[in-house]
Amino acid sequence: MPSLVRWGVSADADLVYRALASFGAREAGVIAVELGLSASRTRQALDELTAIGAAAPRAAVWRAAPPAQVVEQVRARRIRAQAAVDPVARYVQVLRDAGIGEAASVRPDLRVRILGGVDATRRRLAALADAAAHEHLSIQPESVHSGVATAAAAHADVPLLDRGVRVATVCLPPADGDAYSQRMLDSGMAARFASSLPLKLILVDRRHAILPLDPLDRSKGAIEVADPAAVEVLASVFRREWATGRDPERGAVAPIVLSGREEDLIRLLAAGQTDEVAARRLKVSPRTVTTLVRALMDRLGVENRFQLGLALGARATELPGLLPPDRQRGTAGIPAQRRGSA
Repeated sequence: MPSLVRWGVSADADLVYRALASFGAREAGVIAVELGLSASRTRQALDELTAIGAAAPRAAVWRAAPPAQVVEQVRARRIRAQAAVDPVARYVQVLRDAGIGEAASVRPDLRVRILGGVDATRRRLAALADAAAHEHLSIQPESVHSGVATAAAAHADVPLLDRGVRVATVCLPPADGDAYSQRMLDSGMAARFASSLPLKLILVDRRHAILPLDPLDRSKGAIEVADPAAVEVLASVFRREWATGRDPERGAVAPIVLSGREEDLIRLLAAGQTDEVAARRLKVSPRTVTTLVRALMDRLGVENRFQLGLALGARATELPGLLPPDRQRGTAGIPAQRRGSA
């Protein structure tokens, strides 16, 4: 279940959606109590989810739409927002700012040349990547892509990273964002996510810039700019998009590595055992159990045990077996000693 935060949804709305999607239909008051949120915060979150089609009420009971459907809806909304901005106008403005003119053409004075067709563009990009010594920057504005496809493209950056070249990209969030974001970050690539981007652009060592010959038809090829002043203007476009982009580590559902004792404790609590029983099984004091649970809550940025169960459940693929089959009971499987406390 990708984090909705990366699509511009608030943290409260994301949390409420996860509760509904994980544990079934709920009344607003029950959601507020279980999550430890105020009534007003819960209502605002539900209003937000309703606006994006992620949840809807029926006879005072709220139900979540399927995660795959919600992701497609928020992606479609982003694509519509992109379509509202004329990509040609944005592209032409970038050319003007760089002093290239309104239409790309051969400009010996600006060291501009045409790379005709996709094959010529790919060959030149490969040659520039092989020669890169310091950094390889890119803006990737494709409106429809998956983490799998983007990961395949990112594989080409591995040799650059191995040579110590900084690889950084500003792109749109992929559909399977959480999984891809973590693979991308683990590879050493730096990235920012944006809701829309002005053009496709690749910068190599701040000496060469590659951008499309036609923003609406990539098959026509690209133009290469090597004039230092023009490249610097194009680099400023990258810096602006980078500065306003969102760090994929923020709002993502990142994996969490538990110690052996933490895993044993979570399994016991998820099975319904009290702190006292868990303490006896682990041969520690009840205070130690409370400390371990509190530390986990702090690491995951949650406020109570119900939210902790949701956060761990969202990581079920990394933590197999931590939640029991009866996860639909209405709690996250981790009984609270005192609701809203550690």
